[in-house]
Amino acid sequence: YNQHYLQHLVPRSVAERIHCLYVGLNLQLFPPDMPVPTGNAPLIFAVSRLVEKKGLFYLVSACGLLKEQGYNFRCRIVGDGPQRPLLEETICNLGLNDYVELPGPAAHEQVIEMYQQATIVALPCMIGRDGDRDGIPNALMEALYMQIPVVSTPVSGIPELISDDKNGLLVPPQNSPALAAALARLLDDPSLCRRLGTAGRETIRERF
Repeated sequence: YNQHYLQHLVPRSVAERIHCLYVGLNLQLFPPDMPVPTGNAPLIFAVSRLVEKKGLFYLVSACGLLKEQGYNFRCRIVGDGPQRPLLEETICNLGLNDYVELPGPAAHEQVIEMYQQATIVALPCMIGRDGDRDGIPNALMEALYMQIPVVSTPVSGIPELISDDKNGLLVPPQNSPALAAALARLLDDPSLCRRLGTAGRETIRERF
């Protein structure tokens, strides 16, 4: 995505010399095997700066829909940023204080431990009103390698990492009902979670 954007800014003779090199993960930082998550309720996990382009308002709204549908779950959004007041207000307005937590930022070692508790990783990225957008979020690469099923959106470079229904699920950005439906699908289908998780780890091993 970024390669094509840059190529359109320069003459063809220069564009031909622009190549794409993906950021990779240092796999030695991650455990080789994932334990089966334990706990009273499945954990929907997100690690992100709390900024508009991460689409976290729509994740909280999707949690409200899951609650209305009677799902038993927890959602933990790790990070900090300017959208924290909005997210806190939305959690309160939707009666999600017992479902969604905002514990603040955490060290990478702590995040890796939290991945091991996660049932699903959700990061519904979007294009901000100022045009800001992600490339390929590291959190999605980390989740795939940790064999956690992911739900995201086909924004910018994310489809270069995630193929819908092959190694993750993609939903339209800024669409809480579609996001809730994808999360519900994973909560209802452990075999789908395992299939996507296995494919996700292979994607990272092969390409990232």
